[in-house]
Amino acid sequence: MKRTVFVGALVGALAASTAFAQSKKGQASPEGHTTPKQQPMTEAAGAAPDGSMQLGTVHIPRGVKANGQALAAGTYQVRLTPDTA
Repeated sequence: MKRTVFVGALVGALAASTAFAQSKKGQASPEGHTTPKQQPMTEAAGAAPDGSMQLGTVHIPRGVKANGQALAAGTYQVRLTPDTA
């Protein structure tokens, strides 16, 4: 009986010391969190198109005002261009 208690206490102490040692591996912040590891880049960054690119079409059923100017009813192409507004 004494031997079982002694072995149980020894296993518990070893488990606690292992858990404590593992928690101290990373650089802990005051909140107890470890800092994340830097991940390698897996893809090259995408390049933006340098010319104009059509995004789609829009149908406006009635005349409206856009940017203070009258815009007639009709179908318009929406484009992405390098020009600034």
